[in-house]
Amino acid sequence: MSEMVERVARSIDEQMSLDDNMPCDIARAAIAAMREPTQEMIDAYRATPHNSSPQDRYRAMIDAVITKR
Repeated sequence: MSEMVERVARSIDEQMSLDDNMPCDIARAAIAAMREPTQEMIDAYRATPHNSSPQDRYRAMIDAVITKR
């Protein structure tokens, strides 16, 4: 499992243990956990062609995390 998936899972688990959490609070916690990219995300960014759009580079970074099992 990727480091980022583990990081986000821990963040969600922490939010779920709070008494009055809301779905948006959980989503914010998960996104905040992704604030610092992992090495695999950085590698995916660097592997994306330099003329790629920011959206394509972002997707490559996310894909690197969600495709690793």
